[in-house]
Amino acid sequence: MELVIAGAAVVRQSWLLVALRTNPQAVAGRWELPGDEVRENESEQSALEREFTTEFGMSLNCVDRILSDRVVLSWPTGDGETTSATLRVYRCQLPTGATFDPSMGEPRPSMSQYEASRWVHLDDLDSVSPWRDADRMFAGEIADYYYGDSTWQQAD
Repeated sequence: MELVIAGAAVVRQSWLLVALRTNPQAVAGRWELPGDEVRENESEQSALEREFTTEFGMSLNCVDRILSDRVVLSWPTGDGETTSATLRVYRCQLPTGATFDPSMGEPRPSMSQYEASRWVHLDDLDSVSPWRDADRMFAGEIADYYYGDSTWQQAD
């Protein structure tokens, strides 16, 4: 079975939600788009909804899939090995009324997969570091996509 990782592009007023990974150890301490591995018999959207409910204690609305797939040849597995994986990104929205204050680091993670979260401005993506390589590339593409899509800008 192909390993698929679903990532959430949550943007509000030109700020992208990112999270600092705690495990597996091979990627701990790196910033990424919040997301998770898609389990057997689970849709990519369901994986993201599960991750946000578990990790951030809130629901998530997956709007649509954006950008091209990114293949990662050495994705760390829980047993210390690596495998190849396909990363897919979905444009997502937090529930209406969810706290949005870039200085607060909310929504806060439960510390299971992430030790921190932060809103990073799309014009200053390197204000957080280090990134997971594929996620940094996606973040730049998300910024370009967001700024080129007036409908997305109005919807956030």
